[in-house]
Amino acid sequence: QETDQYELYKRIAFGSYGFVQYILRSILPLKLSCLYPYPDLINKSVPWFCWFCIPIFIGLVLVNIVTYKRNSIITFGLMFYIANIALLLQFIPVGSAMFADRYSYIATLGLYVLLAYLLDYLISKRNTPKPLVYTAFGIYSFVLCVMTVNREKVWNNSESLWTDCTSKYPEAVIGWNNLGSYRNALADSLYKNDIKTYIDLKKNAIDCFTNGIKYKPDYVHAFYNRGLAKKDIFEKNKDTAYLNGAFGDYCMAIMYDLKFAPAFQNRALIYDTRGESFLDTNRDSANYYFAKAISDFDRAIELKPNQKDVYINRSASYGKSGNYEKALENLDIYINFDTSNAMAYSNRGLAYNGLKRYDEAIKDFNRAIALDSSMESAYYNRSITHRILENYQAAVDDLTKVVELNPNNSQAYYYRGLYLMVEGRKNDACEDFYKSKHGIDFQIESADKSRDSVSLSGYLGLRHTGVGIDKENVTYDKNFPIGRYDKEHKFQIDDVRHGYQQYIDQAKGFVYVAMTAIAGFVAMIGLSLTKTAKKAPEVAKPLIEKVDTVSK
Repeated sequence: QETDQYELYKRIAFGSYGFVQYILRSILPLKLSCLYPYPDLINKSVPWFCWFCIPIFIGLVLVNIVTYKRNSIITFGLMFYIANIALLLQFIPVGSAMFADRYSYIATLGLYVLLAYLLDYLISKRNTPKPLVYTAFGIYSFVLCVMTVNREKVWNNSESLWTDCTSKYPEAVIGWNNLGSYRNALADSLYKNDIKTYIDLKKNAIDCFTNGIKYKPDYVHAFYNRGLAKKDIFEKNKDTAYLNGAFGDYCMAIMYDLKFAPAFQNRALIYDTRGESFLDTNRDSANYYFAKAISDFDRAIELKPNQKDVYINRSASYGKSGNYEKALENLDIYINFDTSNAMAYSNRGLAYNGLKRYDEAIKDFNRAIALDSSMESAYYNRSITHRILENYQAAVDDLTKVVELNPNNSQAYYYRGLYLMVEGRKNDACEDFYKSKHGIDFQIESADKSRDSVSLSGYLGLRHTGVGIDKENVTYDKNFPIGRYDKEHKFQIDDVRHGYQQYIDQAKGFVYVAMTAIAGFVAMIGLSLTKTAKKAPEVAKPLIEKVDTVSK
């Protein structure tokens, strides 16, 4: 709570300012907002007009005391207002704003009693003409009606509401955070297929969070939400500057709140991504980042043991680091929380694969497909197990389902072609290789990866979009993008010796024979030169003696 950071004498100034503002806004509601922020969260200064409201507050209390016996109506009106509003003033910290319009709804009934008394006084005591009083009051009421209708438009949606708030009060850090969260959610829900609009909205959200941090440098949720937006942009354009920016924002959120579990969880996902990038080049670096990810997942679980999503993500990091037992253990815990998540069963099937428990792997893939018959990765992963069991036709059937679900999956065409070669269906295999040609760069990359040790690539990314106002009331939108453990395919390349592979082997044989012949020829020439060099002194000796005789 921001009010906790102000000393008592400053809170008296803010409380007095709120007391006066409630009266003024009840009479003429100008510059209304859904949030009235503290003016200076960085330096904790108090504006002069807040100090000026202290004597006004004290004066009205004294007026109430003086009129106690002289005019019971005025006393009742003021007392009703003061009694109902006093506990909601910022003398005692409540909420994250200096005041809020909703707090005054009941209290202002006392002010309206005073307004009615004023009208009666003007007519009966001051002999003011009734038409004049009624006309003035009618105009005033009409103005209030027009202002109410216009104000209602501001509450049309979160965009208009928080834009209105931040335009009137730029220091409203919660307003900036919630506006950014709305634009974040808008991009996720409506514009995922429109990359340009999606990224533009995400950048707008980042600007909002940055403004919130500008006015409150330790704003944990703004750092965290900005990190989410940057990570989302990275997933679209693969610009590592955004991924690094997201990592920095999560670190800042953790620095200011060591008990903020979502920041640990999302930072762990970035560690996991970095580890994955080293899987094929530097296994030690990959394991280093996976260990970092697991450490952050551990901390997130320590803070929130019932946060089930952390277990499935931690299982992915264990799996990629080759610790299939731990991966299986975490997936079992997750499935105890949620037995309806198809992805969990698919990933557990891959963990069983890593442990060579293939029958159990097949059962889990079957469960995943039963829960979600359109789950592309489950069919793909089951094809891996069928291949290990040398059930090529079943593997072909699974990959056929994959390309039905995703005709652009060139990797599925490529491996189906290999399996068809094993089955002796060369024409069908050639057709699949032709179809995979459009993704040939990807296929070559996959083949290169397959030469390394077995690993699990890809992860289940858990994303949160914070839209809350304070730490206690933050809500999150959780969803699982399609992901998988992706077992490497060394066996699919090394074991296949049919069709075109025979010609490749023959070509290699001819090359080996030619290289051997060339090497032998070079060796013979070298040997001849060596023998000639050894005989050179004997041949040259008579010539040298003749040269000496002539010289003498």
